Amino acid sequence: MYVKSFYQFESNSSRTQEISENKFLEILSNNCKDFIKRPKLLQRSKKDFSGQFSLIDPKLYYRNPLKDDNFGVSTKHHTLLMDNLETWSGFPRRSQSIIGTTNVDQRTLFGRHRYFIIPFDGVKFGVAPSADLWACDAWINIDDWRKRYYTFNTRFSDMMKSFEISDRNYDEMISDLQREYDKWKTKPGVGRALWDLFDILDRKKFQYIEDGLNELLKPSSFRGSDIDSLEGFQVMNYSEIKNLDTWELYEFWTDSKCLVYYAGEIDYEEEILESWDNFLEIYLRNN
Repeated sequence: MYVKSFYQFESNSSRTQEISENKFLEILSNNCKDFIKRPKLLQRSKKDFSGQFSLIDPKLYYRNPLKDDNFGVSTKHHTLLMDNLETWSGFPRRSQSIIGTTNVDQRTLFGRHRYFIIPFDGVKFGVAPSADLWACDAWINIDDWRKRYYTFNTRFSDMMKSFEISDRNYDEMISDLQREYDKWKTKPGVGRALWDLFDILDRKKFQYIEDGLNELLKPSSFRGSDIDSLEGFQVMNYSEIKNLDTWELYEFWTDSKCLVYYAGEIDYEEEILESWDNFLEIYLRNN
């Protein structure tokens, strides 16, 4: 039985609420039966401590992407595209999701505070074909022998910022891009990343920028690194994400409600795995 009124979020609060251990166990028992039957280590790393036991409803608040000029993105352009392009419509909204990895991850870019994510039954995941969204490339065929790739990273942000493309909202972004595309068509040029994208769109006979981006940046166009076996961004349910090989590490995001358990401030993979085993021993194997 799904418990609809298990917990009331405080008004005007964050999307994450700290809860008691007893409430955690109650919600776990009533709402996370798939996880209980087949536990899967889903990890999140943060720079701060936000409670030993928590409940998150990602849809409550808009999530701004982590901005990092050296490693990640410095604008919201990629999030706006993923949230609004038709070819991404089956995915959870990136801007209203919690983000983690499908396996143990000792990287410290996002912080050393480790959390285990326990999704509610009926969860839907967006899964990237690599351990990080920023490492996924959309390969675009220019012609029979040339390809160009675009990555949702700081270079993509810089490409947009160099032409003052708004990231305030989706409509403004598309309007700015269409303006620059129409301007480019009166005097085509190459050598700048956005111009090269326009050149590809023009070669493929796209009149409207939104139609072109919808096709060129569709989820199946993306690839991870040579060691990643997953092809394209994919939508998965709990069973599908559970069936990924234990050695594979992919980024996921979900807008479904989740429980969050604090594993500790940990640096190394073996320590995270030890904390995971302790969690299973205390809360699943003995109950």
